[in-house]
Amino acid sequence: MKTLPLVMFLFLTTNLFSNDAIWEKTFEHERVSYFKAIDNCDSLNIIAVANYSGQFRKVLKSTDGGFTWNFVFEDSYENNYLYPELWYPANDIAYPAENFCIVACDSSTFLRTYNGGKTWDTTETNYGINDFQGFRIIDMFDENHGLMASLFHMIVSHDGFQTWDTIPPFGTPAEYAIFAAEMIDTNKIAMVTRDVDGSPQFNERFYRSDDGGKSWVEYEHPDYRIPMNLHFVDTLVGYEIGQIKTGIGNTKRDLIHKTTDGGRSWFNVLDSMIEDGLNFGLLDLDFYDRENGIVVGNNGKTYWTQDGGKNWKYDPTLRNIIGYYGPPVEYVCLVGPQTAVVCTFEGDIYRGESGTSFVQTYAPVKCTSKIIVTGNTAKIHFVSPSQGQAKIEITDLLGNIKYLQNRFLPNQENEILLNITDYAQGLYLYRIFIKNEVVASGKFIVE
Repeated sequence: MKTLPLVMFLFLTTNLFSNDAIWEKTFEHERVSYFKAIDNCDSLNIIAVANYSGQFRKVLKSTDGGFTWNFVFEDSYENNYLYPELWYPANDIAYPAENFCIVACDSSTFLRTYNGGKTWDTTETNYGINDFQGFRIIDMFDENHGLMASLFHMIVSHDGFQTWDTIPPFGTPAEYAIFAAEMIDTNKIAMVTRDVDGSPQFNERFYRSDDGGKSWVEYEHPDYRIPMNLHFVDTLVGYEIGQIKTGIGNTKRDLIHKTTDGGRSWFNVLDSMIEDGLNFGLLDLDFYDRENGIVVGNNGKTYWTQDGGKNWKYDPTLRNIIGYYGPPVEYVCLVGPQTAVVCTFEGDIYRGESGTSFVQTYAPVKCTSKIIVTGNTAKIHFVSPSQGQAKIEITDLLGNIKYLQNRFLPNQENEILLNITDYAQGLYLYRIFIKNEVVASGKFIVE
């Protein structure tokens, strides 16, 4: 007899409102291959940066909250092909004031405008120039105080990057890489690093500096294997998104953690299964204030919160527009408490209003799932917080479906009996769906 217990998280789903969110495409991939970042300084002025064919930078601006867009910078076709040494693809953007914007680029260069994008100047640095992709991160608290980071190096400025200070590295480049960093005040920095030495654990770390990077304190980091992004609302309240493997095939779990003490401690506010383990789940987040925020990810996956992450409302509207196998939504900015502008990998921009569209709210409830195989019968013991319809799926390791059926679960504690007489010897996976969400999964062996 083989018994394989598994503890999962089930998410209670409650219909709150009947109206759908409203999302509309406001820019279609004209002369843009893929976006790299988006930022806004207020509810009207937004700047997004993209690359075309890998080396041509494109900067778009909206002055009406994301309804219309105009190019304010484009690399010259002739220059980029005649002088390939001048290829500096864009990687990130900071837009802290109406007339001031900086685009961090490859080869540790950056673009900057002082007049809202009418003219741009290029600054070349020699700092971290050999790091992969040069400056990958830029974040600014205001138009004076900010940071730029490459894979292994960081610079900090207090005059809009007229000058900057180099931050001493935290170890050898083989030991860590800067994965996310934020300037959370004029002299305070939050940062996540991870090892790049091939360790399967990656050893993610969270650091905080309260003196502009001169000294750092490490605090316990949430249990991620793939941290994706970091965002602080102020010096105390912050969020981090990422994912972790479930240990079952390629499936992973989306995670959102929150801190209310500046990163000194973290607690989980969302834990949701990723059905397709090949994607990267949640990718970006933004908060309008301490209460109102949004998280976006692969295939248009969208979560909204109105209460500082206590409850997350899943909004399927954008995913339905893009399609389940559509491009990931990689970047987002909030231009109102529940109004967002997002960029997709394929070069489109959407503007969305959540309104009363909160279709589902998720509150984690611990649930156990256990399967016992005896002879020609497999028995799944499944505990659910409520009765209702569920879909049971069994596949072999190649993904071939051996069993797929909707079942009514009459009790909170249920036993599901399955006839496995015709199953060949080997390992099988099972998943239980409630309202199209994977709420439990496991594996069993037929001998």
